[in-house]
Amino acid sequence: MCAEKGPSLGFSDAGKVSVEAVHIKTAPLEATTVNVQLEVASSSATVGRAPLDLVVVLDISSSMCNGGKLDQFKSAIDFFVTKLSPMDRLSIVTFPNHANRVCPLIAMSEVGKFYVMGIVDGLMASGGANIKGGLETALEVLACRQYIVDRVAHILLLSDGHQDHGDAREVSIPCGIPIYTLAFGADANMELLRDLAQNGGTFNPVLDTGGVSMLFNVFDQLIAGLLNVAALDLYLILSIPSSPNDDLDMIVKVTSDNTHQETNRRHGTVTIKFGNLLVGQVRKVDVELLLFEADEGDYDYEADILDICVSYPNSKGIRQKFRAQTLHITRSDVKHHEGAADHTSSSSFPALEQELS
Repeated sequence: MCAEKGPSLGFSDAGKVSVEAVHIKTAPLEATTVNVQLEVASSSATVGRAPLDLVVVLDISSSMCNGGKLDQFKSAIDFFVTKLSPMDRLSIVTFPNHANRVCPLIAMSEVGKFYVMGIVDGLMASGGANIKGGLETALEVLACRQYIVDRVAHILLLSDGHQDHGDAREVSIPCGIPIYTLAFGADANMELLRDLAQNGGTFNPVLDTGGVSMLFNVFDQLIAGLLNVAALDLYLILSIPSSPNDDLDMIVKVTSDNTHQETNRRHGTVTIKFGNLLVGQVRKVDVELLLFEADEGDYDYEADILDICVSYPNSKGIRQKFRAQTLHITRSDVKHHEGAADHTSSSSFPALEQELS
């Protein structure tokens, strides 16, 4: 079950991510809230892409005979495989009543592509559906890899969502592995397949009325995402500044779509886990901060209000933390007018290369 072929290729660690912050530049001396808008994006220094390790999990239960679903996904997989390069690796797992790894994780050379297409074209549908077993087997394939340095791991599930053995929602998916789901047919269990799309993966319905053209459009979008990863398993870490000029009482609230958050109140940090960041992708984060009331007798001065760091694994698979910058604001006895154009400050931190120990 643990067979794989092909070494890892290099992928630069340097300058993968940029962070831009927009906030008011002046705040009153009394205790007040400040809103900060952050945009996290791949930097212009990002070159190339990480090699892909993809496990395709195929539903070959008898329900996939209906409406030509099996023929549809055979055509789609053949189309998808042609887009991969020799540095990418692919494995095939099928599930009727029992899950089977029918193809080990192999490099997508011309020989590898021909081998995979031959396996997929020969698949026959029969029996019940064991989606749970299919996902568990896919995770086992990824867990058994010998070459993991700087490789992006994904699982792609193609199914109509009907399950006869267990509940696939019970499978524990590691945080760093996105699950992409394709729901075949208007009768598909959309709710289940939507729930299974996790860790930055997407849910993609393929309706009967769309035909092959719709299916290929869906796969085009998937390919664009899968093959353009700028930073693996990206974290954005927000914390109270450690400088003497710190005026931050607490991080009140952090809002960002499709992310996981962890709050450490003891250390005053919030970690936002984005999953993989794609080339050209921008992730937006809204932060609400509460500032201390200034000491009596204070007048206009510059205060530190937020430390921003990013973290992602380096080319050896070791997670590293990179300092971005500290946000500053002027505390003044003049009331600020939030939202006025001349009271905003924009800071860009494209060079996140000061590594923290």
